[in-house]
Amino acid sequence: MASNSRLIAAAFLLFTCTNVQGQKTDQYERTTLFDGEIIFSQNDTKRNIPLLVEEFIVDGGQTIEDLELRFEGLLLVQLRGGELYTSGHEDRKERRVSEFWVLQPGEKLNLNTDDDSAILRTYLLGKEYLEIAPEKSLDSRWQKVQGQFKQLADNLYSRESHIIGDPENPLIQVMDINVGPGKTTGSAVLPGAAQIQVISGEEGIRINQDGLKGLGATLTVAEGESITIDNRQGSKPAKFRAIVFLK
Repeated sequence: MASNSRLIAAAFLLFTCTNVQGQKTDQYERTTLFDGEIIFSQNDTKRNIPLLVEEFIVDGGQTIEDLELRFEGLLLVQLRGGELYTSGHEDRKERRVSEFWVLQPGEKLNLNTDDDSAILRTYLLGKEYLEIAPEKSLDSRWQKVQGQFKQLADNLYSRESHIIGDPENPLIQVMDINVGPGKTTGSAVLPGAAQIQVISGEEGIRINQDGLKGLGATLTVAEGESITIDNRQGSKPAKFRAIVFLK
């Protein structure tokens, strides 16, 4: 029997997701959080690469073989709640809450839940990324980083929370970003192309010229693009999670 985590997750999605596209089956609920492009630089030119961010709530007692993906690409998966097993090459592996893992283009995402439901977030980056980062190791190792917040620019603070891939040359960096109440920041550049989501804050937050309406709102930042964050209308800190794809 599915636990209350499924209901909690559904309520969270209802109040935080700004993109309303969704799909419900007998096995899972699927919600699109972002469907667009992310921009990288290659030989002084810009490369627009598809990026799809989705949330899945998988019922307990389900076996899903080769979950259908919208297009072929590099898939980053995080277990955000519940209990989940994945399988491949005849191995069944238990995943831990907050764990990240990476699937290469063409690899199958096979999922199994026991009594509890599971909540997943996926980031699907078009396979064109592999053309501009050919030296990157598509490594599923991940680790939590016990870093302190550092000042990136005036009133803009960040810390590295996770790295995915080879620790010496990561594939993806996860960053927490904070801006104080009533503040606007100086200009900063993240270490790669990034997908940013609002974790907490109030209406009126802006990154560059883009207004972010509500919790869960997302946008992408091109590689090398400077950002400023405007939280002058907020009486509370604004907090963000950035998934940064490195080259």
